[in-house]
Order: sequence, then structure tokens, then C-alpha cells
Amino acid sequence: MGYGKIASTLNLSKATVQSIVKAFKKTKETFPQPRSGRPKVTTEHKDRIILRAIKANRRLSAESLKETFEVFHEKDISSDTIRRRIMLSG
Repeated sequence: MGYGKIASTLNLSKATVQSIVKAFKKTKETFPQPRSGRPKVTTEHKDRIILRAIKANRRLSAESLKETFEVFHEKDISSDTIRRRIMLSG
């Protein structure tokens, strides 16, 4: 099966199909490789903990949540990071 036929079947451009096949031949994986950059301070699990705390008490300030987080999770994160995680969650 050619790139054109695959592209029309999947409703993708032929160039996209070619680049996916090329990447697969090179790495034997189809998902994107990790990119360089600054790592996040919190993990997805820690983000969920922050969101659960906010949902339990919406009047909780970012500053008080920061202090609680430092005590229970032994992780120093800024109140701006907490605000950012809340905003990104929707």
C-alpha cells in the first residue's frame, strides 16, 4: 500500500504519512520522542493533589496551599506554580 492510499484512508497529507514512516523506521516507535527543556517542578500526580485540595476548599489561597504542600510532600514549590497548575486545569 502506497503513501498516497494510506494518506487518503487516514485523511492525512502524504508528507505526514512519509514522516511518520520515516520516524518509525528510525526509532521503531510512533509516539514523539521527549524534547529537551526545563523539567516541571511537579509531576502529574502532584498536580492532581493540588487540584483535589482546591476542589475540596475553593477558598484556599495559593500561599496556604504552598505551605501545606511543603509540609506534607517535602517539596518546595512557588505559589505562582500552584496558580499556574490551577489555571491550566480549566
